[in-house]
Amino acid sequence: MSANFRIIETFDGYYLKVTGKVDLNLLSQELKRHNLDVDVSKIMREVVNAKVGQEILLQAKPEESDGKIIITVAPGKMSALLTLNIRPGEKVPLDEVFQKLKEKQVVHGVNLERIKTLINLKRPAFREVIATGNPPEPGQDASITYLYKKPELDPVPVEDGFAYEPGHIIRVREGDLLAQRTPSTLGVFGCNVLGEIVHPLPGRNMEFKVGDSVTIQGNTALAGRDGALTWEDSVLHITELNTIEGDLQMGAVSAKGKVLVLGNVGSGTHIQAQDDVEIRGTLEGGTVISNNGSVFVKGGIAGQSQVKAGGNVEAPFIEESNVVAGRNLVIDDYIFNSSLSVGRAVYFKTLKEYRPASRQKKSAEPDKTQSHEETAADGLAAPARMKQINQAIKTLEREIKTFTSQFKSLTGREESRQELREQLSKYAKQVNSLHHLRQERQNLINKTGGRGLGITGLLANVGVEFHTRYEEYLLEHSVSNATAFYNHLRNKVMFIGDERES
Repeated sequence: MSANFRIIETFDGYYLKVTGKVDLNLLSQELKRHNLDVDVSKIMREVVNAKVGQEILLQAKPEESDGKIIITVAPGKMSALLTLNIRPGEKVPLDEVFQKLKEKQVVHGVNLERIKTLINLKRPAFREVIATGNPPEPGQDASITYLYKKPELDPVPVEDGFAYEPGHIIRVREGDLLAQRTPSTLGVFGCNVLGEIVHPLPGRNMEFKVGDSVTIQGNTALAGRDGALTWEDSVLHITELNTIEGDLQMGAVSAKGKVLVLGNVGSGTHIQAQDDVEIRGTLEGGTVISNNGSVFVKGGIAGQSQVKAGGNVEAPFIEESNVVAGRNLVIDDYIFNSSLSVGRAVYFKTLKEYRPASRQKKSAEPDKTQSHEETAADGLAAPARMKQINQAIKTLEREIKTFTSQFKSLTGREESRQELREQLSKYAKQVNSLHHLRQERQNLINKTGGRGLGITGLLANVGVEFHTRYEEYLLEHSVSNATAFYNHLRNKVMFIGDERES
């Protein structure tokens, strides 16, 4: 409960600063703690009627004597001040100043040189600091480093598209380190000018955000059993993991936790899990259901497969299958003749140029990380290789352009169905090759600064690199006969499908 007030000490007295409705019982307790002899009943009306921010005088300090030498201990007792009420030219004995310090019990942090300077000036001084204490240093708060972070299901919008880390199941063994805590510290004690020890504010402790099957040992969080990591809100748990080491060609698998298949999954299979399902190979003709998690198929989905997930569905491609994703559908290459139902959006993977912050300025200098011998050797081979790369890129771009221009004419015709499927698969390989060639070309430019590479080197931007981005396609309705891919030449999603009734 907030007290809604603060007691403030100043040079002339103690004040009550009102920050809300004041609890008079708490006020009485605080006055006693500060050793202030104040009758609350006499200030009750003023306190009750006070506005937020108003300061009310509780107790004035006795006025300092009008002596020649006045020592004042500042509020908080972290400094002592000297006032000299003297005529210009009047001499002040040093031992009299020391006597005043003794009377005020100032014993720590006295600046003798400053006192001598002030009295040697032989002129008045007002509240000059002549002693300082050592304030306490607050303790450091505890911090926790988690070795694994909670996967984000939604790609994050950035300047040049969407950033996303593809999902996967995180396997752990009993005893594996999951998180490490750096303990809070007590802080460093201080000392005021009266020689009193001042206690620091200790750092705050921090508790691990962990749950089922996670063991806390001192400042570490360890896996309490074999399994897979899962998160509920921001709390880390270990759930049951059913691992199939090879291919799964037939049979049913039902799991309360997660399922990991290290091989391929065939048409005679049915997998159902409460949490994530990951297939390292291909899914061809099988049924995979994740009630509350996501489905990750690293080799692609094909052959009339049935996939349903409460979260995301992620795969390099989908061919002639039925996919239901409660959240997002994330695709590397293409979708062919499939039925789709998506809770939010479809995301297609691409590669985009960017300039790192450390290389924002265009430079014609070779990459300084390369040795002189490496740069010289590159200089001999680079022009010839650059010519090969440019020719290969032109050929690929021409072939890709031909396919994308024919795409719509190939859809919707049964006789062109197989051709379209083959063309999409070929397109994915061509785009992959195109990306590799563009990266290799840019690496040559970065290494040589563009020198000796002909017109390409003269016009190129040095320091450019590449990173993976995703492009969003909002799918507002369920569709059938969906065929789609990302046109890397025109930077747009090509999508054709028939809207299905809900």
